[in-house]
Amino acid sequence: AAAAPAEGGLGDGPAGENTRTPAEILGLVDNELDDLKESAQDLFKRVGAAKRPKLTHSTFFDDDRGFKKILRTFPKIRFQGKGHEFDDLKVLMRHYDRWFKELHPFNEHFEDLVHKARNVLQEKETMDDGLKSDPREKLHQLRFEYKSAPKEVPTPAKAAPPKKELPEDVKKRIEENRQRALRLRQEKAAAAAAAEGGVAAGSGASGAKELDMDVRFQIEERRQRALALRVQKLA
Repeated sequence: AAAAPAEGGLGDGPAGENTRTPAEILGLVDNELDDLKESAQDLFKRVGAAKRPKLTHSTFFDDDRGFKKILRTFPKIRFQGKGHEFDDLKVLMRHYDRWFKELHPFNEHFEDLVHKARNVLQEKETMDDGLKSDPREKLHQLRFEYKSAPKEVPTPAKAAPPKKELPEDVKKRIEENRQRALRLRQEKAAAAAAAEGGVAAGSGASGAKELDMDVRFQIEERRQRALALRVQKLA
């Protein structure tokens, strides 16, 4: 009688095949490719670590994108003020997040970068030349440079260009037109005053047919005085 397949096996075949996985039985597993895959993963990890620079004191204190950029740009942030403290805090944190991602653009979470920065800035480090870098000393130096730097003075507004003088012939025509308008105004005022004087004289003559010469002289004198006052007001 034919021998029964071994218990737990996947079918007919050599006895050793019952311990292999289905992928191995179907020929989908290649040990050499697996070894190459692991080597490639290790290589990518090493290359990625090599391209990602390490956070150092120089990153924060010497790079123009570090603390120097905070001193330049953060004073320009606009906050809403009292009663909007929570919204203002969110605005400030967004600016810190954007600044950190520009300083260290490697898709790390903001909280992780904060922890890394705190660890870096709490300890002294040895620079390439063998000297020790103290973060407290660098902070004092940065603060001194910031306070000693000349403040930006707003540029004054440009003065308006001087007006061009009018040519003499244009000035002469303007003055002639002004004098002509003044004479016309005086003539109209004199005519109006004469008409008022005539009405007053006519009403006064209703009681007598002819006025005395002295009375007429006084009336004319007052009329001329009133006309002169009116002309002065109009001028």
